[in-house]
Amino acid sequence: MSEQEKNTLWKLKKKDTGKIYEKIPFSSLKAWVLEARVFPEDFVMNPLSNNWVKAEEIQELNELFFPEGRGGDLLTVKGMAFPWKSQEIEPAEIDFTPMIDMTFLLLIFFISTATFTMHEIKNIQVPKAAVTQKFKEEKLAVTIDKNKRICLGKNEIQLSSLKKALMDEVNKTREQDIILAADHSLDYGFIVSVLDEINGAGIKNVKLKIEKLDKK
Repeated sequence: MSEQEKNTLWKLKKKDTGKIYEKIPFSSLKAWVLEARVFPEDFVMNPLSNNWVKAEEIQELNELFFPEGRGGDLLTVKGMAFPWKSQEIEPAEIDFTPMIDMTFLLLIFFISTATFTMHEIKNIQVPKAAVTQKFKEEKLAVTIDKNKRICLGKNEIQLSSLKKALMDEVNKTREQDIILAADHSLDYGFIVSVLDEINGAGIKNVKLKIEKLDKK
């Protein structure tokens, strides 16, 4: 065998399982013979020849299988009982722990920096139905009918324009109170939207107009 063949990487095919092992240095192949991991009936291949041959047909390996042929005292492979141990490559495992930690950190960051909008109407004075109070006619008044039409005083106005109109009225009259009269059939969400506009105009004192209950 030439030095070039010895310096190349060999292949090994087990006869009993048919499994192929590649890129084996020739020195490792010889060591496996001595360890009884390669048997004479197994097949080997040199890339230069590209042919499978029995391991015992390679002279350098044959001398290790049958040392008595050259007068040696080495133990033969047949007399050894070491089982074949294949060199399996364990699949790589991905550690998801850092990824989970990063996900929780991002979640905490977004929760702590999020801005939550809450409807907060301050100083709403709602008299009880059994006790009513008469308001002066000159006070600011916002009325809403069952069709959600909004009027500031006697003038109909859109919800989007209510805030600016109220600010103009407050600047002219310096009035800080307002009377809100809404139809009882209106939904709560629409009333909250109107109250938001009133509060945004700087009016903090909102009085709800109701009818006095008839005592029986």
